[in-house]
Amino acid sequence: MSSDEPIRDVTLRVEPRHTPFLRRYFVTHRSGCLEDLAKHRDPERIRAGADTAGRVIAGLDRGEIVADPEVSELLAELAEANDEANEYGRACGEHEAFGHLLRQLDPDMPKAASGRDFRDVAPHIRRQQLLLLELIDPPAERVPERLADKLGWPLDDVQATAGALDAKGLAVVTPEGVAPSGCAAEFVRLWPAAV
Repeated sequence: MSSDEPIRDVTLRVEPRHTPFLRRYFVTHRSGCLEDLAKHRDPERIRAGADTAGRVIAGLDRGEIVADPEVSELLAELAEANDEANEYGRACGEHEAFGHLLRQLDPDMPKAASGRDFRDVAPHIRRQQLLLLELIDPPAERVPERLADKLGWPLDDVQATAGALDAKGLAVVTPEGVAPSGCAAEFVRLWPAAV
């Protein structure tokens, strides 16, 4: 897109589980902007930032944010600042380093039917990965009792693991069974040949 083309407004859906964190984050940012008004050389720019944060907060309360150019810029700036403040890059690198070492200690780490190995070694994460792969690997089994038989797990483990995936927005648990949701369902929809 050229710089001459106008940036379109985009409506962003907000995952309810993310709302509390995002709301706190933007309320804190807006409060900081308002506190800086009196001592800043460019109060109009600061006020505009506070107003933009206010629009994000209102959008969070509605469950969707209208991302006009100012909101889009603020989201990008604050996401980068949050990653830097939390040393996200360092944490990912450290996680990868330990994962590499631990995978060497555990060569019998479970593999999915597709042969893919797991990147995380925590037992509860392994179970979530195994169940998620079963949900997206065709033919996908969705009935908890049959999943328990297929995986060789107690039914309680399948149900608890499905509940954990549901809490992460990766699966939905219904009376009929378990199905991928969120990004897992989108993955299946967009790349059925990859699974």
